[in-house]
Amino acid sequence: MEDLTEILGTISESDPENIDKEEQQIKNKGSDANSGASVAQGNENNTRPQTEFYEQLDKYAELINVKTDVVIFGGDFNLITSERDSKTGKIKTGRRIIDIFNSIISKLNIKDTYRYRNKNTRVYSWTNFDNSSATRIDRIYLSKHICNKIKETLYIPFARSDHKGYKLRILIGYIKWGPGFWKLNESLLQQKKYTELIRNFGSHGERRN
Repeated sequence: MEDLTEILGTISESDPENIDKEEQQIKNKGSDANSGASVAQGNENNTRPQTEFYEQLDKYAELINVKTDVVIFGGDFNLITSERDSKTGKIKTGRRIIDIFNSIISKLNIKDTYRYRNKNTRVYSWTNFDNSSATRIDRIYLSKHICNKIKETLYIPFARSDHKGYKLRILIGYIKWGPGFWKLNESLLQQKKYTELIRNFGSHGERRN
């Protein structure tokens, strides 16, 4: 599923603090019928790629066997789900996108690794140019049943970048070095949802329809 992981980065091109809430779109519509329609259309165009991406990922999550598989889910998600993860204390992502994202987290049965060890600590992984806005949009989630193996979680500043790196250390025991083994689970090819999901993405992670 490399295409899905590659396009995860495409949702981070816009400033996360500039994504308006759906509630604000409704408010704009009510205050001025003419201008409100154009504003709503503009906001819809800005958030549609992010919404569609998470809708597809939500479908993919249904195919994962969370009882046997270990899931590591990470990236620049360009959204937060808790006010603790915003310097301004505000969540500016639309409610629909957040609901879809929470659905993915629930289906994959995973936890935010940083919050697992740091319940209330405020730290931010992205900061805007004048440091007036900051959020923790870069995160790694891990299957709940192995979160007890987490030994270190640390955000590391990088020069000439508005994002911090994130270090996650997990104690998984001894790993034997040498040639590995990989096998495709061919039964996935018999699942209609899975094959349709693959067909709907082009070679560069772009939806074909």
